[in-house]
Amino acid sequence: MLLTAGVAMAAAPAGPRLAIVKLSANRFELLTVNQGGSRPVRLAGGGRRARPLLQIFSRLSWSPDGRTVAFSGIVGFQKGDDHEPLRRLFTVNADGSRLRPIRGTNGANGPVFSPDGRTVAFTRSIERLQPTTVGGKRRNEGFHGASIWTIDLPTGAQRQLTPWREGLKYIASSFSPDGTTLLATHEDERLLDEAEPVALELDGGGSRRLLDDGSSPVYSPDGSEIALIRRRVEYGDD
Repeated sequence: MLLTAGVAMAAAPAGPRLAIVKLSANRFELLTVNQGGSRPVRLAGGGRRARPLLQIFSRLSWSPDGRTVAFSGIVGFQKGDDHEPLRRLFTVNADGSRLRPIRGTNGANGPVFSPDGRTVAFTRSIERLQPTTVGGKRRNEGFHGASIWTIDLPTGAQRQLTPWREGLKYIASSFSPDGTTLLATHEDERLLDEAEPVALELDGGGSRRLLDDGSSPVYSPDGSEIALIRRRVEYGDD
C-alpha cells in the first residue's frame, strides 16, 4: 500500500525493510520495500514539485529502533549562477507519518544515526564559484569543501568534527557499535583527490587512516569488520 507523506494510513509492514529513493515517470519517492522488493510504502516525495525533493544517491539512515528514517531533502535552489540546492535533513516514521525537518541542518547531507538514536552525523558541503563566507571567513574566489558535523536530536546542539579548508572533504558513513568512532571518507586536493577511509575518534582523539585508498566505509554489526568501496583502474578505465 502506498502512503502519502505525513499521513499514516496503516501500520508499517513487519521487517526487515529496505529504504530506497526511486525515480520513475518524473516522480521522486522515498519508499521502503520488503526483502523481495515488493509491498512498497511511500514515506515522502511524489512529483518533481513535491518538497522536500528527494536526492537519488543520497544516504538514508534508519534509527536503531527501526521506527524512523532520516534523509536529506532539497527544499529549493539558491538564486544566482550556481543554483546550489538548498538541503536540509528530515525524519519520517516508517509508516509514512510525521514527516518533519531537523532544525538547524541547513546545507546538510548524508545523515547517519548513532547507535543510541540520540545523535545524527552528517556532512555539510559547499561548492560555490562566487565569493562566499565559510566558517566566519570571507572567501573571495569561492569555496569547494565538505565538513562533518553532529547534532544532538533532543537539544539541537551541534558539533563540528572536521575543519573547513579549500579542497578538503570529509563524508560521514558509519558509527561504531559502541558509538565512540565515526567512519568517513577523506579527500584532499593536496593529495591528488585520492579518497581514503578514516576513523574519527569522537572523544577528541583525532583521526586515523584505515587504508591508502577506499571510500564509504561501514562497520559490520559487531564492529569486527569494515566494508568499503575500492577503486580499480584497468587500461585507463575505472
